[in-house]
Amino acid sequence: GLVGSNINLTKIPFEMLKDDFYSVAKSGLNTEFHEPINAQKVSLKEWILNDGGRLTKKGLDSFGINNVETYMNIIEQRTSSGQNGASWQLEHFKKYNSIPKLMEDYMKNSEQNIPVHQWSL
Repeated sequence: GLVGSNINLTKIPFEMLKDDFYSVAKSGLNTEFHEPINAQKVSLKEWILNDGGRLTKKGLDSFGINNVETYMNIIEQRTSSGQNGASWQLEHFKKYNSIPKLMEDYMKNSEQNIPVHQWSL
């Protein structure tokens, strides 16, 4: 991953990282950020599905993680669908306007070990 690459993350200006942090916090996967290799602004989704995915796989392999393809498939499907834990919670609350129901459904899905991109509302 990034740790074993030639990318010097300390050279990325703090203001750029700060702007990207807030952009991703506000817009989730549907934003652009400065990718760590050339600091060019790119679609976060596209980066995860391409360069970010390759770096992630390389990092998981280097740490000897089992079932790397399983994790990579989950990352790819979650990114492609645009549904992560935060987006699911927001949409669930918009639909039901109930924190107890949100927690009940969250726990049910978690206990069944269903990947979050497959959770229905």
